[in-house]
Amino acid sequence: AFLIVRKNRDSCIHWLLTYCQAIEREWSDAELRRRRLASLRRCLASLAEHAHADCRELAPLAPRMLHSTDFDERHFLNLVLPIERRHSRGLRDDELHGAISVSTGDGRASAACPRRQ
Repeated sequence: AFLIVRKNRDSCIHWLLTYCQAIEREWSDAELRRRRLASLRRCLASLAEHAHADCRELAPLAPRMLHSTDFDERHFLNLVLPIERRHSRGLRDDELHGAISVSTGDGRASAACPRRQ
């Protein structure tokens, strides 16, 4: 599947982010995780000669996987989170504060926290 989307910058990055989310979601399955991490490492390494700079910037993550797929989830998230923040359309940290609802402990939710300015 990666070879199909690899040439297009947006499709390539979207596929990588979706694949990383799948790895995170299934982290407890060690055998599946190791296979997917090995596949992710190969995909990232293949981006070293990509036509688009945004994709080439992802290639150095492959060696940071410590030449092994046996590392903890925190290390994985430290590698992936900056990419996800840069390339996904999710809420940024500063946008998140306005969307948080605070529980008052009595079953009612208070007003949303004010957005930081």
